[in-house]
Amino acid sequence: MLAKILRRIERTINTRQAYKFFLRDWQSLGDLKECAAILSTLRYRQTLEPLEMTAPRGARIVCIAPHPDDEMMGAGGTLVRARRQGASIRCVYLTSGRPADEVEAETLTVAGRIGYQTEFLRYQVHGIPLNDDSLRRLAAAVTADRPDCLFLPFLFDDHDDHRRANQLLWQAYRQGLIGDRLEVWGYQVYSPVISNVVVDISSVAEEKGAAVRMWKSQIANRAFDHYILGLNAFNIRLLPKARYVEAFFVAPLADYCDLCARYFRDPASAFYNPAYRS
Repeated sequence: MLAKILRRIERTINTRQAYKFFLRDWQSLGDLKECAAILSTLRYRQTLEPLEMTAPRGARIVCIAPHPDDEMMGAGGTLVRARRQGASIRCVYLTSGRPADEVEAETLTVAGRIGYQTEFLRYQVHGIPLNDDSLRRLAAAVTADRPDCLFLPFLFDDHDDHRRANQLLWQAYRQGLIGDRLEVWGYQVYSPVISNVVVDISSVAEEKGAAVRMWKSQIANRAFDHYILGLNAFNIRLLPKARYVEAFFVAPLADYCDLCARYFRDPASAFYNPAYRS
């Protein structure tokens, strides 16, 4: 019991340190390339030591994936470990990828293998709307099972659809459509994160890679399994004893949405896609 209390205190301290880092050093940064360049140095480790966890403590997890395969690439090892510990998982896909029918079929196969539920909102890639209907749909999908933890791509991940997911979450929260009891786990797909939580996925890395390869339509153009496990191997700088590590920025929903509010106050500086800049 004492160990659990100490871990909870440590996690709270790390969360607040990471949050203060953003407020102190990142408020003036609006361009993703500069953000990613700063992140890639990992200099934040000088003042912030990530907390190692085996999986989220929540029993109910919802994961927002802008495209099918994002959830497995960004947090697949952690989700596998959570399932083995008895957590229920539902993944909400904002788009169905391309080609949609083929990708959805592949996604259902992966979900069946790992053991999580799926929901497709079927917006267009590079065309995820931000309006009352999309906010209500997202909020309904996120809150359906009264989850404890919410996974989504980290705020600064290098894809406009990934950042759009964060903008949707923030606006839904801002309008009171999503309560603040959720704990947010920002995962990495393309860009490093300010990591206050790391998960050693070495024991399930092979299963993660095999799952990513099941999206045959996607790996036909790029070896995403090789890419993502390479990124996870790079993350051992955060946890030297491991072989593969997933890194997360974890914060209460209210704090996470406060960061989103600062970033999206000028959408023109947050996106490259003209459709998202207004």
